[in-house]
Amino acid sequence: MIKTVILDDELHSTETLGFFLSKKCPEIELLKSFNDPVAAKEFLIATPIDLLILDIEMPRLNGFELLKALQPFDFEVIFLTAYNEFALKAFRYSAFDYFLKPLDEMELAASLNRLGAKKRDIQSEDRLKYLLEIMQPTEQKPKKIALPTMEGYEFVELNHIIRFESDSNYVKIFMDNKKSLVICKTLKEIEESLKESNFLRIHNSHLVNLDFVEKYLKTGGGALLTKDGYEVPISRLRKDFTLSKLNIKNK
Repeated sequence: MIKTVILDDELHSTETLGFFLSKKCPEIELLKSFNDPVAAKEFLIATPIDLLILDIEMPRLNGFELLKALQPFDFEVIFLTAYNEFALKAFRYSAFDYFLKPLDEMELAASLNRLGAKKRDIQSEDRLKYLLEIMQPTEQKPKKIALPTMEGYEFVELNHIIRFESDSNYVKIFMDNKKSLVICKTLKEIEESLKESNFLRIHNSHLVNLDFVEKYLKTGGGALLTKDGYEVPISRLRKDFTLSKLNIKNK
């Protein structure tokens, strides 16, 4: 069972969500629902849990302030937010799960099924610190991304990633120090996280950092030669778009 606490300052939200969890998520053991973040803080200090479903904007103590006060914590967090698109990208980069209000309960159920009964080693302090850094109002693009590994999460600088290559629901990451990682994510999820960066999806199985592209090869329908010596194929459907991004005319 996943020992769970809900914190949202709106009573109807906690009641609705609690009812849904009791009917649709048998793996969830709802210990308590709170509308007061100060009372929730006291409970969480004294009580071990597996999961906190947390609203961000609350009076007296917002969700981020609460988590900072609880550090270090070893439970998973799912944020409930009405934040803008920039903030949603920040959640993706930091590997925290989130849901927009009004809540899509079926999407939440799917997320809880993925979570499972076993807690993850989530490196909560590093992830929260990183999330807060990239939530600051700035025009700068995030410089790192949190990648889930068997041990926890690894924070990798984007300018060291050469390319991503998918294999079903797994993705392999190739870096400029010859290190590689395998993570349990889809390439589509990673592509969504990197929309504002210099990565380009040139094939169903390949996402490339354009900073590491050395040559465009015409042979075999077209490919990009990256600095690690790999020829990344360009799919026929993505060829025109890829060439336009590289400022190459398709003759």
